[in-house]
Amino acid sequence: AEINNNCNSSMSREEAIKAAIKTCMGKNILLYFLEKHSSEIENMLLTEWNWDDALAVAREEEREKALKEGREELLTLLRQGYTLHEIEQKLGLL
Repeated sequence: AEINNNCNSSMSREEAIKAAIKTCMGKNILLYFLEKHSSEIENMLLTEWNWDDALAVAREEEREKALKEGREELLTLLRQGYTLHEIEQKLGLL
């Protein structure tokens, strides 16, 4: 609401965001959080949201997580003494 109010008073979007953060801090609204993260918040609010980019990042994070889990599972099976053929059967690769 603060940002919208500031934008309506002929401030640029960047000025409106900075002013809103200062206003909230002055009113002790999320004071500790804003003191620690205000520059990150400004950057997030000033960066244009792109749904496709957000989905691509989420997919890549999930892919990396799945690969890590797969490697860990493979190492566990190898440490337990399974042969490569047994691992392929266990994982349904044959």
